[in-house]
Amino acid sequence: MNVYLYEEKDTVIHKLDPRTKIIILVASFILILKADNFYKVLIVFSFIVIFGLMSKMFYNIIKLKFILSGIFIFSMVSWAFFYPANTEKILGATKEGAIFGFLRGIKLVGMTASGIFFLSAASIEEISMGLVKLKVPYSASFVLSTALRLVPTFIGTGASVIEAQKSRGLDLDSGSIWHRAKKHVPLLVPIFLLAIRNTDQLAVALESRGFGRRGNRTYYLKTGFKGFDYIFLLILVFLCFFIIFDFQ
Repeated sequence: MNVYLYEEKDTVIHKLDPRTKIIILVASFILILKADNFYKVLIVFSFIVIFGLMSKMFYNIIKLKFILSGIFIFSMVSWAFFYPANTEKILGATKEGAIFGFLRGIKLVGMTASGIFFLSAASIEEISMGLVKLKVPYSASFVLSTALRLVPTFIGTGASVIEAQKSRGLDLDSGSIWHRAKKHVPLLVPIFLLAIRNTDQLAVALESRGFGRRGNRTYYLKTGFKGFDYIFLLILVFLCFFIIFDFQ
């Protein structure tokens, strides 16, 4: 079962310097949160979509379409009913709340999509090296990259345990939602035990390799800013002036 989003491809986005990819991720989060009207949100959202299309990893969005759709619908419906507006209500919802929820939904979907595209176009090694080159302490970048690496591992472990129990006759697909949820509880024990064992093996491996030892660290990957890196950074500078400083 492949639960990793990253796939090596020969695209402009994949060839960007890891620092550029990290800056694009952080900037897209900030810009879409700072956008205060529909047109600004649409511009940032379009930038994220173009970034995804250029990476040729849009099928990862399609795989997660139900989660993204749920986020958008939940945001729009909840704000429609709970947004503080003094206008006429229709079945408890307001027009202003629906519009506000619509914009919030686009922002949440845009941020989620930006993260998915980033993880689809940047390997764990690139993320770790990019953070170090951005002057993030190595221990912090290692913790972040390890977390990103272990989450898919735990998901894969959980899927393997479920498939193993199904092959032994455990029926997880019949009954009400409550009964099916109760059947999953015993499966947490082997998943947690495997997670603890993997964590202990990782700690031993790190200690045996001298983790924390000071000195000049070298990397197998060789990267650097190129033409498309400067183009994307210039686009981000322009978007920052337009979105944050309202420069027109």
